[in-house]
Amino acid sequence: MSVKILFIKCAVVFLNAIYCFMKLRRKRNKVTLISSQSDEPTLDILMLAEAIRRMYPDMEVTVLSGKMKRNLHGAFAFFGSLLSQMCHIAVSSAVVIEGYCVSVSLLTHKKHTTVLQMWHALEAIKKFSYQVIDTPAGYSRAFAYAMRMHRNYDYVLCPAKATAPYFCAAFDVDESKLVYLGLPRIDHISSVMSADEATDPRAGIEAMYPILKGKDRRTVLYAPTFRDGRPTDVEGLLREMDFERFNVVVKLHPSDRSDIAFRPPYAERLIVDRAYDTIDWFSACDVVITDYSGLAVEAAIAK
Repeated sequence: MSVKILFIKCAVVFLNAIYCFMKLRRKRNKVTLISSQSDEPTLDILMLAEAIRRMYPDMEVTVLSGKMKRNLHGAFAFFGSLLSQMCHIAVSSAVVIEGYCVSVSLLTHKKHTTVLQMWHALEAIKKFSYQVIDTPAGYSRAFAYAMRMHRNYDYVLCPAKATAPYFCAAFDVDESKLVYLGLPRIDHISSVMSADEATDPRAGIEAMYPILKGKDRRTVLYAPTFRDGRPTDVEGLLREMDFERFNVVVKLHPSDRSDIAFRPPYAERLIVDRAYDTIDWFSACDVVITDYSGLAVEAAIAK
């Protein structure tokens, strides 16, 4: 057994010992929504929280978010966030997450605490989680089992029966746990594309980027997927673009914090946007280009 695996096993015992005292409190009519995708709650989490509050006014709703940073400060911050999650889960009737969540999978919860894995993608474009165990893109099998990856789920949202085998493999769950539903953002995409003049995000986008107001060029949105530790070759695409026919908007993945600075001739010819949500850009663009990303499905929903 490696030192890392031994440390994880000791940490699990330690956390469960703390959690035992937290579980002494009475369970409440409460649902806790946890987002580990970013430091701010995602659109899906916010929309779900709003819907629950509207449909079940007596239900207590708590939203927690935070992504672990790979440094010492981030580790301490994550531990504090972990304790907060444990406090809320201990008294919750239901927990909804949208990715692997340490506090959900590693701990032993009270009976009848319902856990729903919402995931953060509308489809199965790429292999993920248990599908990439023991590959360069994933963790080792020993590490995954030690971290109890994707354990303790009662339900897992799945886009459709066509994707059921892939979601079962990725989460290592039986098909009986799958619930065939889309994500809240589908409603948001529909609302953006059918918005009236007062609520259409296109007006704000064009006010910020007046070059888009011209009718002589079509607008191309380039939204590449996230490459952890590798830069995105945006210029490779730009070299092939005809800037006389197209406006080009580069929208990096939210997890990609690369500082893009282009040399002439591209510097004055394109937009690198971080102000608007990618979905909002659907109302202002004519073409979407992406690669191995669920954004292709979202763009298809937006037609």
